[in-house]
Amino acid sequence: MEQATIEESSLSLAERASLPVGGPVEFQLLPKQYQFVTSNALEVLYSGALGAGKTKALCIRALIRAQHERARVGITRKYLSDLKATTLKTLLEWDGDCPPVLAEGTYKSIRAGAEYYYQLHGGGQIIPFGCDDEQKIGSLNLSDCLVDEAIELDERSWNMLMGRCRVTFKMPDGSRSIPTIAAATNPGPPNHFLYQRFFLDPETDPTLKLVLQTTSFENWFLPPAFFTRYRTLTGTTRQRYLMGEWCSFEGAVFPMFSTQKHEVHRTGPFLYHIAGVDVGFTHPTAVRVHGIDPQRRSHVREEFYKAGVQVSEIVAACYAFSNRYRPVTFVVDPSQPAVIKALKHRGMHVKMAENDVADGLRVLSDALYTEADDAKPELTFEPGLRGTREYMSYQWQDGVIREQPIKTKDDAIDADRYAMMEKRKKSMLRMLFRTVGGPEPKAEDSTSQESESLDESVPAEDLDRYFEAAR
Repeated sequence: MEQATIEESSLSLAERASLPVGGPVEFQLLPKQYQFVTSNALEVLYSGALGAGKTKALCIRALIRAQHERARVGITRKYLSDLKATTLKTLLEWDGDCPPVLAEGTYKSIRAGAEYYYQLHGGGQIIPFGCDDEQKIGSLNLSDCLVDEAIELDERSWNMLMGRCRVTFKMPDGSRSIPTIAAATNPGPPNHFLYQRFFLDPETDPTLKLVLQTTSFENWFLPPAFFTRYRTLTGTTRQRYLMGEWCSFEGAVFPMFSTQKHEVHRTGPFLYHIAGVDVGFTHPTAVRVHGIDPQRRSHVREEFYKAGVQVSEIVAACYAFSNRYRPVTFVVDPSQPAVIKALKHRGMHVKMAENDVADGLRVLSDALYTEADDAKPELTFEPGLRGTREYMSYQWQDGVIREQPIKTKDDAIDADRYAMMEKRKKSMLRMLFRTVGGPEPKAEDSTSQESESLDESVPAEDLDRYFEAAR
């Protein structure tokens, strides 16, 4: 394969890849399509809205991965009939003015009994099959596997496909090929295993997993009529089908959460900081630093979000936050006395969290909700924080609104719950201090190390006594 080139087009940045099969073939790709077709990560997910070019990218990746004569590239969907009606048409047939990905004369169709595959001239094989035939899956040995509409699969099928990707061969540069599994899909509900696997899994090594998320608006090749047709979509339907977001239609604890509205960049000023600390070992430990502004809105500025950590690493992360954000109170899961003791030993201001789940979720929901689309919510998040993704997948038990959610993948939510409950406590105290003429906190410059806070003005134990008396 020739080196890919990047050029400016009249539309925007275009990335082109030239392939030598049957003469030079040039594809004009969107930037995220290019990332998808060229990635060597062991698992790749291309998640996109309507019209994001997912199937086209999948077929081009099949062509690229099948260049070597020993390559055996599987291409699949849950049902073989759907694969033939959709994916293989993009691979083999004209689509309007768009030619097929496999140009006529560059391959030969070979059928052996009920099985068939496409043999590339001078290259390897592309093998179509359906995941509804588990017996056939169990007999496959593949160098790569490509899955279209992966949202249709369950985790068992995904694991079976991964197990079939084990064929390797020597590349022209002397290296060994890397068996991969790559999928293209529309977004679905956040409790789907793909969302859990690619968006919530704390694994961050891009050589192991890569997820690419795209919207309809990123495809500059779409005609204006496409957007005219879907301009009336609103709410969750718009989020999923135009913005490419994984969101729930029912059963969500936080249906009001939106990445567009709640993930925003803010610089302050902030009066003080509260850091919620939820401790995990097999699941992530989450430390989420909330900056509280003069309007009493909370903005999650930074996080520590990592699984398999020891107490010493948690303390080190909190100590770094205590130096970066002054003043800050750490509100810790009350079931973790060792962490509380270790933080206090390092001189940090620590309080035990209020751990009423139902009350805490109501506080979070109220903080996320806004009456009008252009209103500013009480709780926002700095973009790019991994823990914030939990808000999209958090579900009530049995998909109905109850007092108890499904307690999984909620480490950042728990940390935010602790912080927001503490913020509510401070807000109530502020009203009491105003009544008795107490001191007002001053706004903090984000770089200042000398700012005053409510907790510096009044000893922490006095605040607690005042709060208890008020209740």
